[in-house]
Amino acid sequence: MKRMSPAKSKRKLKGFTLVELTVAIGVNLVIIGAALAVLTQQSAINNEIRKRSFIPEQAPQINTVVSKMIKRADRFQIYKDVAAAQSANAATSLADCSAILLVYRDSIGGRVFGLIGVEEVGDQVNLNYYLNSGSGWGGAPSWKIASWGKSDTIKDNNDLPFDLSVENGVLRMKLTGPLDEEVTYASLSAY
Repeated sequence: MKRMSPAKSKRKLKGFTLVELTVAIGVNLVIIGAALAVLTQQSAINNEIRKRSFIPEQAPQINTVVSKMIKRADRFQIYKDVAAAQSANAATSLADCSAILLVYRDSIGGRVFGLIGVEEVGDQVNLNYYLNSGSGWGGAPSWKIASWGKSDTIKDNNDLPFDLSVENGVLRMKLTGPLDEEVTYASLSAY
């Protein structure tokens, strides 16, 4: 019977050497790094696509909802902001407004008030609807019509992302998207 020396018996043990483990870890790190790079790039592309969807997708939907609400109203008034529109004694305006107060008739002839207005929360623009059926406005909006990112120009110049004005009997609604794209909708008003 042959006897093995301690050095030879250690070589017969199964396992990986330190060099093999180092190479395997290095290859895995390269694969993980490449996967993270692809994921980061895909996320940036998705953000850009979302930003560029304002004019073809969001703006027409906003116009449809707001136009239908205005057409249903018996009358409307525009105000500088939501707080002014909710105040009982605030002055109305004809330009640079971000809120519109709508007056509807209910089924028994009473008045119901609706309010569409913009509120900026951080870098987001929220177009909200408030309902006052006689018990007050409440604190929170009844529902959110739309939400989009605030553009750099809006941030720097304090411009309005949702700008209402009445000129020569025509109600104009200008929307400014996250990439400074603008679209203006107009309708005849019974101001």
